[in-house]
Amino acid sequence: MQNTLEIFKKISEIPHSSGDTKQLMQWIVEVLKPYVDEIKIDTAGNIYCKKGEPKICLQAHYDMVLVGEKKPLVLQEENHFLRAKDSSLGADNGIGVALMIKMLQQYNQLECLFTNDEEIGLIGANSLNIPIKSQYLLNLDSEFFGSIVVGCAGGFVLENTLSMQKVTKKYRNFYKIIAQNYLGGHSGIDIKKGRKNPIIDFFTFMKDKNYGILFLCAGEFNNAIPTKLEAWIAYDENLDFSLCDKEKTGEFFIERLEYREDYQIYSKENLQNYILSLQHGVWEEDSFGVCNSLNVAMLRQDKENMIVTLMGRANYQKGLEENLKIQQENCKKYTLDSKLIEFYLPWEQDIKDYGEFLSVVKQAFFWRHVCVETLHAGLECGVLLERFKKMGLGEKMALSIGPTIFYPHSKNEVLDLWSMEEFENVLEKIVRKYAEA
Repeated sequence: MQNTLEIFKKISEIPHSSGDTKQLMQWIVEVLKPYVDEIKIDTAGNIYCKKGEPKICLQAHYDMVLVGEKKPLVLQEENHFLRAKDSSLGADNGIGVALMIKMLQQYNQLECLFTNDEEIGLIGANSLNIPIKSQYLLNLDSEFFGSIVVGCAGGFVLENTLSMQKVTKKYRNFYKIIAQNYLGGHSGIDIKKGRKNPIIDFFTFMKDKNYGILFLCAGEFNNAIPTKLEAWIAYDENLDFSLCDKEKTGEFFIERLEYREDYQIYSKENLQNYILSLQHGVWEEDSFGVCNSLNVAMLRQDKENMIVTLMGRANYQKGLEENLKIQQENCKKYTLDSKLIEFYLPWEQDIKDYGEFLSVVKQAFFWRHVCVETLHAGLECGVLLERFKKMGLGEKMALSIGPTIFYPHSKNEVLDLWSMEEFENVLEKIVRKYAEA
């Protein structure tokens, strides 16, 4: 029988970016067929596996945020850390998937739910139509070992389209500007770390300059702090980004472009004013940490139309709705067409309701320090609990735990292997409490 890391390495060989998970779905089913009594797959690609009469359900999503090329990952292990060469690692949530496979191979009274396309809008969770048997759901998607998560943020994604005016002015110089060395990261977990955003930095540095836009594209995913920006601009003066204060912004590579007759130039005014009006970053904090935020995530240009993608998060419903309202009203002010792409409510639950389940999870950590908290990220727990209610399954309880993962959703993503080993020990203690080996 393979150990957890060997299973994860096999998962890493199979492409499974969000929206492209069929190969991994088929592999999971084939691997688990000899070990389980029942396998179900619904229309959203969620996989349900059951053995015996389970009292606990383990849950993880099997898609990943791919930052890099679509090919088998090349894993690199050094000093008890695991990373992927020139790519995100997919430990979020591939380690959870690997552990669930191992637990199903070892224990007899257990069920596992592998959800699909979590990273692009909780699609699998929102569409789930497979009931579970257990009273307790244990999500394996937390990203800090020792954290027991009892609630999480809701979120929204807005695509706001601005029509840029064509410019007839003749410019003397043309430049291509590319952002470099931006860390990026998870737009919820890492938003409090003050990581620089190349979209904000570009417009901040250029705000007093009279330039036109030829082409502009930035960001990778709505749920990631952007790392990329490429801008082609027209400008009368010599442009020198070495004058940029790198303590306040980031780094930009700049090169001259040759003039072409077919260049179409667009005004930067309304777009720049709109971008600089946005409050990217932390909006509000409570005793658990960040509880309301905004990520200026992406820019996509289609001729004169510029699409600005925003992701807002809040750990309580009123804050989420207020954040959304502010963004929609701001779009009206700057004459953008706003489209709500995604909206899901926070997972809010009274910690007093957890009783025995929370006690069992705490005890499994034994001597290790634990912190019971809410998370400023979009776990599937709240959505799944609502789905179960709609299926007539009544009130169920959910908690989330996981190993330590640094810089998720970026090429800098690393898994702390020591924390993974410790996490596996904790998970086995919990499973043994509810399932027979």
